[in-house]
Amino acid sequence: MHDHVLNFKLDLDILGTANTVSTSEFVPTTEKYPWSSKPVNTFKLRKSFLESEDEAGITWHPNAAKSYVVVNKEHKNRYGEYRGYKIRPLTPGIVKTVKSSKMLGKAATWAERNLWVTKRKDSEASCCHPYASLDVNAPPVVFEDYLDGEKLVQEDLVLCMPLSHP
Repeated sequence: MHDHVLNFKLDLDILGTANTVSTSEFVPTTEKYPWSSKPVNTFKLRKSFLESEDEAGITWHPNAAKSYVVVNKEHKNRYGEYRGYKIRPLTPGIVKTVKSSKMLGKAATWAERNLWVTKRKDSEASCCHPYASLDVNAPPVVFEDYLDGEKLVQEDLVLCMPLSHP
């Protein structure tokens, strides 16, 4: 058995190249409301932004309770919301089955998460290389080297999105 995993790199420019990834997450909470005599178990929406490449590896949240939107923080629509594009899975999320595989070495670390966000650089033209399987411990492209902690707020961003078919 083996996986067939491939990826594509997406460079969205939302009203220019200064972009940020916004997150919105439903989080469970217990709240006391004026209309209720007892606290109520419910959920609230927590919004934030990905700050750096240290947060760049995303695994789709169960129940789709967390969403990701590439936005330009300098432009809002008439409702006061940032303009952007939502990135969401069409499937539960398919990544390589065996993480930290000795058989794959450093050849497919990009396939360990559902989505990666990195700062765009000319020196990082692709997430992988067709000859990666020739030397999995020293492939021509080592994706994990791209994750060097750079800031992701209002930068030129790219998304690495693994696809799979078992």
